Amino acid sequence: MQFSRTLSRLPLLGLAAALGLTACADEPMSAFGRPGTALPIGVELSSASARAGSRVAVAVTLGEVAGATGGIQGDLEFDASRLKYIGQSPVGDAITIVNDDAAARGELVFTSFNPRGIDGRVAVFVFEAMAPDYAASLRYDHKLAVAGNGELRKLPVQVRQGVTADGSLIVPTDARDLSIADWAAMVGAEGTGAPIALRPGEYRLNLVYGDVDFDGAVGLFDYLGVANAAVGNDPIIVNTDGPATDVDLVIAGNVFPENTAGACGIEADGSRILDLFDYLAIANEAVGLDEACVGNVIPGRTALPTTRQSLTATSTPDLIVGSGETLTLTNDRVWQLEGILRVQNGGVLNIQAGTRVEGLTNAGETQAIFVERGGQIFATGTLHQPIVFTCTAEPKFKGCWGGIFIAGRGTVNRGDATLGPSPDGCNQRVGEGNAPLYGGCNPADNSGVIRYAVVEYGGRIIGSDNELNNLTLAGVGSGTVVEYVQTHGGSDDGFEFFGGDLSTRYLVATGNDDDQFDVSFGLRGDHQFVITQSDAGAANNDSKAIEADGNEPAPGSNDLPRTAPRLWNFTIIGNLAARTQNAAIHIRRANGLKLYNSLVAGYEIGVDFDDPLTCNTFGSGIPEILNTTFIDVPNLGQNDASDPLCGSATSATEGEEEYIRSFASNRERSGIASVLVNAFDTNLPDWRMLIVGGAPAEGGTFAATGGAVATNYRGAVAPVNTAGDIPWYAGWTRPFQTATAP
Repeated sequence: MQFSRTLSRLPLLGLAAALGLTACADEPMSAFGRPGTALPIGVELSSASARAGSRVAVAVTLGEVAGATGGIQGDLEFDASRLKYIGQSPVGDAITIVNDDAAARGELVFTSFNPRGIDGRVAVFVFEAMAPDYAASLRYDHKLAVAGNGELRKLPVQVRQGVTADGSLIVPTDARDLSIADWAAMVGAEGTGAPIALRPGEYRLNLVYGDVDFDGAVGLFDYLGVANAAVGNDPIIVNTDGPATDVDLVIAGNVFPENTAGACGIEADGSRILDLFDYLAIANEAVGLDEACVGNVIPGRTALPTTRQSLTATSTPDLIVGSGETLTLTNDRVWQLEGILRVQNGGVLNIQAGTRVEGLTNAGETQAIFVERGGQIFATGTLHQPIVFTCTAEPKFKGCWGGIFIAGRGTVNRGDATLGPSPDGCNQRVGEGNAPLYGGCNPADNSGVIRYAVVEYGGRIIGSDNELNNLTLAGVGSGTVVEYVQTHGGSDDGFEFFGGDLSTRYLVATGNDDDQFDVSFGLRGDHQFVITQSDAGAANNDSKAIEADGNEPAPGSNDLPRTAPRLWNFTIIGNLAARTQNAAIHIRRANGLKLYNSLVAGYEIGVDFDDPLTCNTFGSGIPEILNTTFIDVPNLGQNDASDPLCGSATSATEGEEEYIRSFASNRERSGIASVLVNAFDTNLPDWRMLIVGGAPAEGGTFAATGGAVATNYRGAVAPVNTAGDIPWYAGWTRPFQTATAP
């Protein structure tokens, strides 16, 4: 492994002496007794009675424990009306990264660390005294302490209450804001440039964990960059692709803990976060202390496959996976579909993580994957190696291949009279776009697994109400797993559900020409944590975030089971072009959709109800929209003078508004930028919710039922509780090709 510069105790101690600092790591810790098993942490103050206008120093101090302390992360809190923050001073052997964005409110977020170990006064901050009694408000709010010298483990701490005044703490005269460049200059390192990134988690040949800035080495700029992002000085997603900055924090920078199969950085609860563990691990590797993950090639960053294997009607293997057969598509080659790959009853299609499947783009021909009833697909990608389904065209365009259609034996609420019943005696239908028959009597049917996959540019408009989509799930049963899937740039819908009892979670639908999430023919189940971002699409199209039909044709019927999926924690982002558009959510034809805990932003119209049976109480009851916030939506309802009346609504033209506003848990507001970090970006969107006043910007606990989980926030992405929180969609999803073209 090539290292840029090493960081040890001696250079920084020498630096401190050269700068004439009077506080050093070897000063006695008079505020503490003998070292115990817990790390003692306290706050020292140069003077508790300084005159207004004069300066005071505040130091966070560490006692000694068995072994070295690699670093701490926490907040220094104070009364901003009594103390004004001036800056920090380098001290002892610690690098201290400070986020002073909230200094005017009395909070400094900081981390102090050195892989070789720190103790004594590890962080010194300078304030101007504004009023008396400032000492009483000072306190250290601890977040994390980690051992040093290559031993990455969490340390127990004992935070001393109150502040100790110590006259030996001299007020430094060099206090200022210290940037990454300042620290790099003091340690003596130089950065190198690299090509601009496409997105977090992108492919770069032989990219290793810890090489955040892509310079081919693990060094100072990498761990300083992660530390800076972890305390909130730099974004972890927005503007990380240049031109001033080019880094990958969410995959290359997230190195701890070590997980199986080289997939590092995933916490025990499945979350991901940049914190002290990550930048200490990178710093350890930089000084020669070997780390399990850092320096290893990230999965999927070895040489791209050069072999291209065609699947045709006459090739071996061919386009039919028959009963008892298994076809495995491996990630050592690109698989080119030249026709429709059919997985028949009893057949199994396996697709390895990191595999690329491309439909041959050929005008007038359809290339697609059809999984028939009784067939199964196991497309199991990973966060680091998602599976990509796309086409061969360059540049790619909407509808350059046919997409994926999965047919199951789950229930649908209306059959096709010309077909008669399914083999097991229930409703069945013909799939649109000449796709297979679907439907049956088995609500728990299992069609396989699709996980960590991107389905892009699929779909085919064959005729009116006869289309293929990026991903169609027709009569799919509850035994099937669909999670962590993105549909992007489709020529029709992103996700289309025709009946079935499937539940899904962690879905992203971006830039699809028609609807992002389309349901009909008896779909039920729980669908949670879903992001939709609309594209303006072709002129006069009817793109919506959610289109919900009971069944077809209009006006629908009261056949059971009623189409009434429960949708939880949706983040719905509107069109990017200034164009007349339909409602974000269109509920019609006897649909009884339930929407909870969600955000709707940037649509001209919020909700449109149509057709008399939509607000009828048959089956699972009328539609519900609860605990949902509409942001920058000028017209809450579609005033088309033909609205069915739901609940207590009385107006045919204002019925949707009346119904939504009849529930106190629903809210309307303006200013998406005060709710989500960066909602409308199409290259590096950050859909995390902001924390305002210690709480989610749009929160409120709402008890979940069925297969959903309760959250204290609205929308699909958890709030930024800690600056280093990495959202679930980051690192494996793809962006738009340009700011406006999917």
